[in-house]
Amino acid sequence: MPSYHRRYAEAIDASFFIVPVYGLIVFGVPFVIAALWRERRDWHYRLMYVATCALGGAGFIRLPEWMFGNNYFPLWVDAFLIAGVVRDYVATGRVHLAYRASVPFIVLCQLIEYRLVVPYLPSTP
Repeated sequence: MPSYHRRYAEAIDASFFIVPVYGLIVFGVPFVIAALWRERRDWHYRLMYVATCALGGAGFIRLPEWMFGNNYFPLWVDAFLIAGVVRDYVATGRVHLAYRASVPFIVLCQLIEYRLVVPYLPSTP
């Protein structure tokens, strides 16, 4: 393992810097927009729900691996986001623009993070 870290030390440091940046972006952007648009209740509620779902990934990663798998926690975040989209569609008959803008943004950020971090994870025996 030490030779692995010596060989990929700079790449590992750079790739794992993406993790906190991802968390700041995926939570911070919907939260700040929701805070600024408090008067527009429909946008505020939906964007706060999206920001809450984004925080859920930190909780899922801390659960035992046998429950959810170690690298699959973004799928559970997406499942909660899709539950919000389905609830919105059932309740109003359409998907609100807040979901149509934020869900693809979060999924894109997840894909970028996954692509940059996973290649440098050490394989488990």
